[in-house]
Amino acid sequence: MNRNVLNRIGSLLLKGSLQAAVLFRNSLTRSLQLQLILAFILCMTASIFAGRYIHDLTKPLRDAETNYSMDVKDAKYEVYNIAYVLELLQNNPAARPESGAGQGKPGTGAKPPGDLIHPLKSEEIEQILNDHALRMKSDFYIIDHDGEVLHRSLSSPETRFNLAQLIAGSVESQSRNVNLTLQGLTAMYPFELNGTEAFVVMKTHTVYPAGPSVPLAKKSGTVSIFAAVIIFILLFYWVTRRKIRYLEELAHGLVQMSRGNLDYRVKERSQDELGALAGHMNTMANELQLSIEEERKAQRLKTELITNVSHDLRTPLTIIIGYLRLLKDREYQNPQQADHYTQLAYGRAEKLKLLIEELFEFTRMSSEGVPLVKTTVCLNDLLHQLTEEYVGLAEQNNLTIRLSIPAEKYFVSIDADQMIRVFENLLTNAVKYSRSPSPIEISFREEQTEGRPIRVTFTNLTDLPDSSRLDQMFERFYRMDTARSSETGGSGLGLSIARSIAEAHGGRIWAESSGSKLSFHVRLLRP
Repeated sequence: MNRNVLNRIGSLLLKGSLQAAVLFRNSLTRSLQLQLILAFILCMTASIFAGRYIHDLTKPLRDAETNYSMDVKDAKYEVYNIAYVLELLQNNPAARPESGAGQGKPGTGAKPPGDLIHPLKSEEIEQILNDHALRMKSDFYIIDHDGEVLHRSLSSPETRFNLAQLIAGSVESQSRNVNLTLQGLTAMYPFELNGTEAFVVMKTHTVYPAGPSVPLAKKSGTVSIFAAVIIFILLFYWVTRRKIRYLEELAHGLVQMSRGNLDYRVKERSQDELGALAGHMNTMANELQLSIEEERKAQRLKTELITNVSHDLRTPLTIIIGYLRLLKDREYQNPQQADHYTQLAYGRAEKLKLLIEELFEFTRMSSEGVPLVKTTVCLNDLLHQLTEEYVGLAEQNNLTIRLSIPAEKYFVSIDADQMIRVFENLLTNAVKYSRSPSPIEISFREEQTEGRPIRVTFTNLTDLPDSSRLDQMFERFYRMDTARSSETGGSGLGLSIARSIAEAHGGRIWAESSGSKLSFHVRLLRP
C-alpha cells in the first residue's frame, strides 16, 4: 500500500513537472521578454564560469607574487644554512655529513661552541655548494671581503662581485643580505672560512622585476574580470543575433510598406511579440491594399456612374426635345400625328422620371441606408398576389409563371413594400430575358440552418447567363444583355437596389446558373 502511494505521488510529481515544463516552454516561445531574461541569465552564468576558468589558468601568475616573498626567505635560508654548516664543519669535523648538506638553524649568526678550526678543503666546500645549486637551481659562491670569488658551484659564471653594490642593493636594509634586481635575486651572509672573513652568496637564474612587491595577483584578477565581461558580450550577441536580424527585417519591411510597396510581406518567424508584430504588419498591408482597391473601384464606379447617368438621361431628353420641337414648329400633317408626337414625348418623359427616381433611390440607399418598416407578413399570400399581377405580362411574352409553394403558412419579418420591389425586379428581369416560350418558376423553402431562414427562388431559362459574371449582375448600371440600352432595357440599377434592400433586412441575394437555367435566390429571416 505504501509503495502504491509513493508511486502515485511520484507519477503526480512527474506529470506536474512535465506540465510545468510545457507551460514554461509555451510561455517562453510567446514572450520575447522571457527569452531575453533567459538569454541574459545563461550568458551571465557562462561568463562567470569562464572567468573562474581563466582565473584558475592565471594562478601561476598570482603565485608569482605570493611566492616572491617565499623565494626571498628561501634564499636567506640557504645562505644562512650554508654558512652555518661550513662553520659547524670547521669546529666539529665529526658532524661533517656524507652529502655535505647538513641542517642547522639559520639566521642566528652564532658560532658553534669551541674555537678549534679545522680547515675545509676546496672539494668539500664546492661539494656543498654544488648540492645546494642543484637543489635550488641557483648559483652559489664564497667570496672574500674584496669581492673575489674563492669557491663557486659548478657552472657558476661569476669570478668577482662588487661587495658595495651587493650591500647597497639589499632589500632588507638592516642585514643587507638580499638583493633583488632585474638580473635576479642575490642573497649573501657573512661567516669565517678557515680563519678569514668571507661571505656566502646565492644568485638565482630567474629574472625578477625590480622592487620589493609586484601586484601580479591583482593584475590577473583584472584580466579574468575583463575576459568574463568580453565573453558575456560575445555570448549575448551570439544568442540574440537572430532576434536582432529579425528586427532589422521588420524595419526593412516597414520601410518598404511606407514607400507604397504593399505587396511586400514579412515572414512570421516566431510566436512571440516580434512574430505578432510581423502578422500585424502583413494584416495592415492587406487592409491598406483592400482599402486602396476599394477606393479605386469607388472612383471608377463614380466615373462610370456619371458617364452612364449622362448617357441615360441625355437619350430620352433628346427624344423629348425633338418631338416638342416638331410640335412647336407645327411640323405635323394632322392632329392625329401631333397627338402621336405628344404621346411619344410623354412616354419618354415618364421613362426619364422613372430613371431619375431609381437613381435618387439608389443614391439615398447608398448614403443613408434603406429605411425599413418591418412587419410580420405571410410569404405565401405575398407571392400569390405578386404572381397574379404578372400573369398578363408573362402571357404577352409567351411565358408562363409556375408558383410552387408549400400549403403550410410561412411568416417572415420584412418591409412588405421594399421586398415587393425586390420580387418585382426579379420577375421583370425574368420576363425580359427568358426564352420564349418557357416557364418562370417561383418557389420557396425553409433552410435547415440556424434561425431556419426562408429561401425564395426565381428560375427562368435564358441564353444570357455567364457563371463568371453572376456577381457583376448586382453592380450598378450592369445590364444582363450588353446589346440593350436604356431604350430597350432597364437602368441597370434594379438588381443593385434589390441587393441593398435584401442586405438591409439582414438577408442575402445571389444568382446561380446551370446550363441555360438562371436562378435568383433571396434569403429572408424568420420573425
